[in-house]
Amino acid sequence: MSCPTEYCISNTSFSSYNDFFTSNGDYDGYPSWIGSSNGYYIYFKTITTQWCLSNTLGGSCLLSGKSPCTTECPDLFDTYLSSGICPTNTPTPTNNCSVLDFNSQFDCSPISFITPTPTVTSTQTPTPSPTTTNVCNLINVDAHIITISPTITPTPTITPSTSKPVTRDCSFMGDVTFNTVNVNINCPISKQFNDCNEPNIVYTTTDVLTIPGGGELTEYMVFNANVDGNTKCISYKGVTYDIIGGNSITINTPALGYSNIGGCIYCQPTRTPTPTPTGTPVPTPSPTQTPTQTRTPTQTSTPTPTQTPTNTQTTTPTPTYTPTPTGTPPTIDQCLTNFKVVVAYYAEAAYCSTAIGGTCTTSDCQPCNERNTYGGHTCNRARFYISANLINVYDDSNPSKNTVSLNNVGTGVFPNTDDYNYPTIAPFPPGYVGYSRYDEITIGSTQAALIAASSLDGYISFALVCAAYANDCHDGVTWVRLYRNDVEIYSGCPTGSFLKINPCTGQIKP
Repeated sequence: MSCPTEYCISNTSFSSYNDFFTSNGDYDGYPSWIGSSNGYYIYFKTITTQWCLSNTLGGSCLLSGKSPCTTECPDLFDTYLSSGICPTNTPTPTNNCSVLDFNSQFDCSPISFITPTPTVTSTQTPTPSPTTTNVCNLINVDAHIITISPTITPTPTITPSTSKPVTRDCSFMGDVTFNTVNVNINCPISKQFNDCNEPNIVYTTTDVLTIPGGGELTEYMVFNANVDGNTKCISYKGVTYDIIGGNSITINTPALGYSNIGGCIYCQPTRTPTPTPTGTPVPTPSPTQTPTQTRTPTQTSTPTPTQTPTNTQTTTPTPTYTPTPTGTPPTIDQCLTNFKVVVAYYAEAAYCSTAIGGTCTTSDCQPCNERNTYGGHTCNRARFYISANLINVYDDSNPSKNTVSLNNVGTGVFPNTDDYNYPTIAPFPPGYVGYSRYDEITIGSTQAALIAASSLDGYISFALVCAAYANDCHDGVTWVRLYRNDVEIYSGCPTGSFLKINPCTGQIKP
């Protein structure tokens, strides 16, 4: 759609604003117009996304339209702005009242201003005197004011009657027993946990769970817990109303981490030692001596046989299992090391979410744009610092790189220069060239220690800080993602300070 080449601003309270405007070429990607007499400009101000009348291109708005504005042509108030040349004013004729001569008297009995004129004839004829007309003869008012005092009707007072108490000739005696509930009442809501070692296994329970040391259950929290008599490492998944839990769960430790950022590695299940069986010796019966009787005079006695001992069973003891101690959670500087910040702007419909007018439906789609449409960013005013606790971070592999840039219209003077940093990741094809841009910064161990030392509570505040010339950045088109150990912990389209997070647990503070 092309805009008219001529506009007129008129009917404003300031005569200097009123003028005939003609096309003046493009400014910042939008058409502009210049006044033929006052030299003022009509242009689109991209910072506030509105059409302006100003005495300079890019200057303050003297007149402005709605914001945000998405029209391609000027959108000021219709009362002031019209397309085409300005209409010529037709002069108003002067009403000359100099020839009027009259007297007036505001009264209901006006004086007659008619002067009798004598008629000169051969025979003098008397001129009758004019009569006075009462113009207010239709006005006649009679007013009477009567004061009426209202008659107050008294409200009757009801006198209560006294009734005799009712006497009933019956009485009750005996003992009453009340049964109270002295156990926890389990609501029909189940809590769900995933097994850290076998994520497809889900445990559900209606037990009342408490965390040692206090606190509320939060999604992804990792615990060492007793599940149906066995020690497990489990991660809290949430509640369900569809399943009545059948597992018995007791939490043994405070939260050891968060499973969505790899916290299961800090939990080791404590194995139950196998009991050592005690061997019982088997007794061997002793043989009895049998005497032998002879008929000879000499009695011969049979010797007593020697008892042969039976070997006693020896039991080999089973070795006792020594549990592996639970891992120590990492420190803040360890969690920040190799922490990666990714910024991107995708211009083409094939890489932008359908929610902003694109055609992309995968998880790699650009989700944000200030004008809620793709292709709205074509300028060199999108260079930013990444601030962590007010410390501007730099890239560990290239310490001189301390900004991220989405500038995309070529050349320019630093910092408003195009780095030609085209995306080389999915869904972009190899060798892509266009208006889309991609940049990232990875925090090293030295800077991680400095940032961690500035934190008093374990939380780090991240911010997107303008690094463009004159602090004039194109906000609202920057897609920011944060990764810890290649696991995404944030994705959004922020401006300014946008996230306060514990980089180890992934907990976010509002």
